Amino acid sequence: MTQAKQWGGLELIQESDAAKILGVAPATLKAARLRQLPANPLRELPHVRIGRSVRYRQADIVDWIDRHVIGGVTR
Repeated sequence: MTQAKQWGGLELIQESDAAKILGVAPATLKAARLRQLPANPLRELPHVRIGRSVRYRQADIVDWIDRHVIGGVTR
């Protein structure tokens, strides 16, 4: 992974790294964020805008994954 910024336990990662974690293309993550994919659950994933840059908190990604587990045992 590329650079991650950490402030008091808050780790912000780049969109490309968030896409890798989620197993989707960065373009898919961007389209979901811009509401171009109406039925995609990735629309719910919170993001942080810093100027023109977009970052995601790792904790938000983990929470999003946990909320979208189907079947099996969750944490």
